[in-house]
Amino acid sequence: MARRKFYLSDAKTIRTKLNEAINLAEEIHRKEQELIQKLYVIDKKRYYVFCCLKSLSGFCLKDLGFSKTQTQRIVTQVRRYEPTAKIEQEEVIMVRRATARTGENPYIEIKT
Repeated sequence: MARRKFYLSDAKTIRTKLNEAINLAEEIHRKEQELIQKLYVIDKKRYYVFCCLKSLSGFCLKDLGFSKTQTQRIVTQVRRYEPTAKIEQEEVIMVRRATARTGENPYIEIKT
């Protein structure tokens, strides 16, 4: 019985390819979690209205270019998302930076 081509490959090459795939998957999960956090803020503050859209689903479909299936999955994750205090604190910092650039009072906090 002949060995398959898989067994003829170098073990180091196989390990390297597997580790590359694992690292790529971890990076995708981190980016997806970051996207969910940003979309949570967009949904909570209804920023998509400025794009003349009525819902987060419309924003994901039209502006972000996701398919219907991806949009349903993402919107479900956003609605189930429970923010931590760190995220809300980062949001206030981002608002302060944005207002500092425009010359407005940077110490006004937005209450949610």
